[in-house]
Amino acid sequence: LIDTSEDRRVAAGHAGIGMEILDDMPDVETVIVPCSSGGLIAGVASAIKLRSPGVRIVGVNPEGGAAIHRSLEAGKPVTLDRWESMADGLSATRPGDFPFAHIRERVDEVVLVSEEEIAEAFRLLFSRGKILAEPSGAVSVAAWMTGRAGEDAKTIAVISGGNVAADTVSTLLAGGLPEPLRQ
Repeated sequence: LIDTSEDRRVAAGHAGIGMEILDDMPDVETVIVPCSSGGLIAGVASAIKLRSPGVRIVGVNPEGGAAIHRSLEAGKPVTLDRWESMADGLSATRPGDFPFAHIRERVDEVVLVSEEEIAEAFRLLFSRGKILAEPSGAVSVAAWMTGRAGEDAKTIAVISGGNVAADTVSTLLAGGLPEPLRQ
């Protein structure tokens, strides 16, 4: 059994995404990555910063589940008392110690997005990009759409995950907001 919040192989595996980004777009200026327990962003940020230190790495948490954002403010991993968001793939209430060390060193900023912004990004991805993303993956696009991740012309938003329930899709496409997952 793998502890995804602490097993180094998780971050190492995700580093391949960062390497592919640089291979496909070597002049990228900003990479936006969804954040949960930290393995994905730690791996992506480490690979990119080791090859191209000038690339800006921006993490994204939903407002109702900002474990990494709050941990960075505190300077150490903290546990949330409450987690509430439709972006259930980002439901970690605490970042792992191992990925958090890499996040502190290599991530330039972590921003927050609202449930409404996640829903708008989901709809944009579906209608214009023909991408059926789960809300957790849409947070990166939400950060880009709001301008919180910067204004760089050469930006990549990582859209991760692939688990979205049919009722969530129906609700979002109808313009509503699904009930958030609560922990």
